[in-house]
Amino acid sequence: MKTTDQASLSESTCIPHGLEINIWPVVLNFLHTLISIRNTVRKVLSSGSITDSLCKKRLYEACDRFRDVDLVNAGIRLQDRATAIDLSCGLDISPFIGLVDKKFLMSEHSESKTKRVEAKVIKESVKQKTGRIPPSELFISEVDKYSKFDSKGMPTHDASGNELSKSALKKLQKLYVAQEKRHAAFLKSKE
Repeated sequence: MKTTDQASLSESTCIPHGLEINIWPVVLNFLHTLISIRNTVRKVLSSGSITDSLCKKRLYEACDRFRDVDLVNAGIRLQDRATAIDLSCGLDISPFIGLVDKKFLMSEHSESKTKRVEAKVIKESVKQKTGRIPPSELFISEVDKYSKFDSKGMPTHDASGNELSKSALKKLQKLYVAQEKRHAAFLKSKE
């Protein structure tokens, strides 16, 4: 790609159609500058120097809106390759930038939004179904894994009759408590 400095850009305005030919390097430089600003904002947010959670949320939403709406409307695809962990560690991984047909990007964006909504609906229905099960009955059906249970329905022995380790009991206790919460929410929603 031909690079364009300020003098040649000024000269291009004097030539018919000259600006149309030499504008792309300027557009790409401008685009890289905007994306650099966005990345800087994300790095600052990930560094932990900003403690106001509402402010962080709004800035992250603005960065995502810039990527998912504003650039898509301009026919530009921006894919973040750096995770929050990369940013907090100070790694500088530049995002992928591509010029793509606007209609294609819009349809792709709406499809991904539809998939996210469907996944959320499925997750909620699974939550609703699992909430119906009382916590005392959560592990009773798993006779292939557990052979003995206490009065609350918590497993105490594995399928071969050996007592469960403390770490296994701790994991099961966490699942039990989570099921208590889901079941309580289910009962509350039925009222």
